[in-house]
Amino acid sequence: MRNYKRLIETSNILCVEKLKKNEQKGRWDNLGDTKEMNVAQLFSLLEIEVKELQNAILFGTERQQVDEVTDVCNFAMMIQDVLLNR
Repeated sequence: MRNYKRLIETSNILCVEKLKKNEQKGRWDNLGDTKEMNVAQLFSLLEIEVKELQNAILFGTERQQVDEVTDVCNFAMMIQDVLLNR
């Protein structure tokens, strides 16, 4: 049986590190100085990240692949956050 708790904890650590690294880019919700992003805007950004992940899988290093999949996870989480907090 898979250890889902460990899988989620590892993903969470990577996602939080990446979010902190990119804090200067603003927020996806309305808690900061920036305008709230809607689901369609976030989904467009998610699609870009998926393309970057595909490129990293085809041509990048393992570190680049992990970095891009972390971005995909974060954008999917942002969409989930907006949907849950409507």
